[in-house]
Amino acid sequence: ADYDAVIDYLLGINADFLSVQELTPDWNEHLIERLTPQYHYVQTLTRIDQYGMGFFSKLPFQQLDTFYFQEIPNLAATVLLDGSTCKIISCQLMPPVNESAFAAIDQHFRLVSDYVDTLHEPTVVLGDFHLPPWSAEVQRFRTNSHLQDGRRDIHPRNIDGSLSLPRIPVEHILYSDDFDCTAFSDIGNAMVGRLGITGTYQLQLDHEAMVQ
Repeated sequence: ADYDAVIDYLLGINADFLSVQELTPDWNEHLIERLTPQYHYVQTLTRIDQYGMGFFSKLPFQQLDTFYFQEIPNLAATVLLDGSTCKIISCQLMPPVNESAFAAIDQHFRLVSDYVDTLHEPTVVLGDFHLPPWSAEVQRFRTNSHLQDGRRDIHPRNIDGSLSLPRIPVEHILYSDDFDCTAFSDIGNAMVGRLGITGTYQLQLDHEAMVQ
């Protein structure tokens, strides 16, 4: 993997908050070395399977929490935005390979919904759900958790304006009614490949944060 090219690209986006999934020990080492001069607040859970994840933030962490569905972690951070706190939750669901996997996905979503129900601050839930926005499972999760979707186009452009290759959108950034989504796009290019999605979310108190 070309660690430097990917990390240079991420630094060029200049987001306030980066969420990384499928975080392996090798990637963790390179990301920490390169990102921490700008992203002072770091929390990572490395794994050799697909369920590693981490947060790299320019915004101070007020609280960190990890809760599990079976053996799969969900990472939650409370960050401070100019005096207001908000919660960012990273989820990686299992691939929907058979009927029992779909049942487990529903259970995982219910666990996250129950967690979101306990919160009183503006909330963002993001990650690779392995399912598109129109799937029954994702729609049910959004309804139960009272979350909005900033994706307007199933084939969004990259952040540099180039057209993304058509693909089923399975990565999501969902947010509570406290936010407005002012931008949404894919991230990546021909050199680094497709890296994920990015959005700009503005608190209705006129505070702004970027989340990947």
